[in-house]
Amino acid sequence: MPKEQVISEFRKNAKEEVRVSLSNYRGHDLIDIRVFYNSGNIDGDRFPTKKGITMSTKLIPDLKKAIDRAYDQLNGDIYE
Repeated sequence: MPKEQVISEFRKNAKEEVRVSLSNYRGHDLIDIRVFYNSGNIDGDRFPTKKGITMSTKLIPDLKKAIDRAYDQLNGDIYE
């Protein structure tokens, strides 16, 4: 696996984006979901913030279940 492989990016607001990436650290495959901010320079560089989470890719199924449950709640149960 390359040092860091960006899987997805989406805008959080006018100055921040959320980036999902895969990486490997000391033999451990990791997923990182992190907020990046716009530096404001002419190049439009983005830099990571402390806002985010890094965990083993083995936990992706559990993370997906949690997100699916939250999505289901937003599309039904709690707003009916």
